[in-house]
Amino acid sequence: MVAYPQKSDGNSGNFVGFINKTIEIEVIKVMSSVFEFEEVEEILTGSAAEMMAAEAHGVLSGMLCVSDKAECNNWLKAVYDDEVGELLSRDALLLLERFFDEAAEMIKSDDFEFPLFLPDDDEPLGSRASALAEWCRGFIYGLGYGGMDKEAEWQGESREVLQDMVEISRLDSDCGGEVDENAFVELSEFVRIGVLVIFAELRDSGEGGHNETVH
Repeated sequence: MVAYPQKSDGNSGNFVGFINKTIEIEVIKVMSSVFEFEEVEEILTGSAAEMMAAEAHGVLSGMLCVSDKAECNNWLKAVYDDEVGELLSRDALLLLERFFDEAAEMIKSDDFEFPLFLPDDDEPLGSRASALAEWCRGFIYGLGYGGMDKEAEWQGESREVLQDMVEISRLDSDCGGEVDENAFVELSEFVRIGVLVIFAELRDSGEGGHNETVH
């Protein structure tokens, strides 16, 4: 079972302590995208994609953490298992390209407003928890797809974040009864800030920003 983030006494040196010293759950604002979750989900479903919206956004986020040279075409190959679906219309393709470009801009932003792409708050909690798990699975896959596949490359906070994401990725739609709304929001913010930590640490270490996806 995932160990959900708990309030820190301020002396913790781990990632949970870092999160709780950085944010307070009461003031977390809901991040939104110019894209509707259902719209992207319908496009992927209707074009025989191999993954749905949350996981696909996780993949591109992982790729962008590894390299600012990550390309939309490579992301689409991951989403469609190398073959972009014949059912994908020109308009849908343009939307997915804009979707990728927006994520690239947001993850590099200095205002820390990078959002996870998850179902709206009015969706059942179990569905949102399942989507968060899919997002984390996609992110982990995206890191490897982007070229970061050696465990030795992960150090510091990044290693701990990834360990926690592996745990979160094991959540399923049946977990809704075990997670209340506040816990879910805090867990989502934990993941969101964790992505920014990984992005920053890769840049600081020189590992990120120059790797090229070879798939």
